Amino acid sequence: FFQRKIAKIMSHASHVIVGNEYLYKYTAKHNIKNVTKIPTVIDERKYYKKTKTKSKDKSNGNSITIGWIGTPATSFFLDPLLPVFKNLYVKHNIKLVLIGARGVDFNCQFIECIEWNERTEVEMIQTFDIGIMPLGSDFFEKGKCGYKLIQYMSCGVPVVASPIGENNFIVDHDKNGFLANSNYDWEKYLEKLITKEDLRKDFGENGFRKVQEKYTINIQGPKLVNLFKKIHG
Repeated sequence: FFQRKIAKIMSHASHVIVGNEYLYKYTAKHNIKNVTKIPTVIDERKYYKKTKTKSKDKSNGNSITIGWIGTPATSFFLDPLLPVFKNLYVKHNIKLVLIGARGVDFNCQFIECIEWNERTEVEMIQTFDIGIMPLGSDFFEKGKCGYKLIQYMSCGVPVVASPIGENNFIVDHDKNGFLANSNYDWEKYLEKLITKEDLRKDFGENGFRKVQEKYTINIQGPKLVNLFKKIHG
């Protein structure tokens, strides 16, 4: 019902702007001709690359931070990965930082939940060594635009994500991050990044470069302005 309602609303629009490939194909399936894809972007004046990575060596007191940003309404995507995080915690000096999740939902020794704040979100993401975006595979998840991945990458943070929807276009597997199909994959890929500082650095650089080339206001803003001018004459 929900999808049919959306399609009916869009059929009355003179032009439809979508944020990802899944929604682009969805509109085409409903014979909506005037469609433009403009991805979600960051403000490059606000987001900037972190300055350094950390060693995994326990003796120096530095832990590797696996980070996530979202809301209490979407933090349930993390639940299936809790066994993975626990296994990694046993083997490595890690902590899991969740921005926007409720502490009552994640009561573990190695998990820290931080209240989201727009003024500090970039600063907090820059403390991440690895950024994650697990997802399910329903209509809602396929329609997401991967904003948290773009946030991580804009700060030079390597990523691991579920291969759902737009994640497949944002993450270049084994170049700026990894796409994980199963808990086995999640543990394998996270462990690679935990133990290989150079890999984290290389992936972070590649991700940052991709954001600057495609996912900024400076790149996509003029396209949106020109589209509005074209639509309204």
